Amino acid sequence: MNFSNRFFAVNELLDYIAGFEDNLADSGSNSFRLLSALLSKNISGNEIKIRRTIELINEKIENCNRKSAETFYNLASKLYEILQDYKTQKPIRINNIKAIKGSTNKEFINNLANGYSLIAKYIKIIKSFVSTPQAPANK
Repeated sequence: MNFSNRFFAVNELLDYIAGFEDNLADSGSNSFRLLSALLSKNISGNEIKIRRTIELINEKIENCNRKSAETFYNLASKLYEILQDYKTQKPIRINNIKAIKGSTNKEFINNLANGYSLIAKYIKIIKSFVSTPQAPANK
């Protein structure tokens, strides 16, 4: 998968997460609304339903977090390759990378490096909650 596909995949996460949040808030079989209703009814038989609903909600959240982490990891991997290529005498992946943005090229590359750094921090945090690959270290 190339850089632009990974970039667009990350941009699509916004809609995915918004839809995911709406799903959890709706009145579906595994939603916060159902969980709230089950908790408000103090019926002894609801305990199993409550536990199962919580398990299913947690599973959905974990899957969403995993998808987000993997998508960002894939983008970080490509950014890492681009930044490493930039450091070479004659870049291979993007042969005009040292000329992109003309006189503001250094600023452009710094923005890419900062973006990479932010993604790496996110991956470091999220891996405490889901299993994800480690972001490559930017040297």
